[in-house]
Amino acid sequence: MPKSTEPKTLDEIVIRYEEIAAKYEKRLKQYQKETLAIEKAVESVTDPRLRLLLRYKYFDGYKWETIADLMQYELSWIYRLHGQALQELEKRSD
Repeated sequence: MPKSTEPKTLDEIVIRYEEIAAKYEKRLKQYQKETLAIEKAVESVTDPRLRLLLRYKYFDGYKWETIADLMQYELSWIYRLHGQALQELEKRSD
């Protein structure tokens, strides 16, 4: 019969909890670091429209259609602006 990996004693439960908490803390710090880097990259974009578009898409998680409505542009123009924003970000990363 296979051996159970579930903790059985209070000590085992506490140890398992601390292991999970440590993993979570490490992932959270990495997430925060990556988020800060993305925020800095977005803020480096000079055109305020492009910055707003990037924030709507990558921080707020809006769909392209919603962004077009919010910014009062045609959807095709939103795609074009997004391309411009990505080009500017790519230039800055070189």
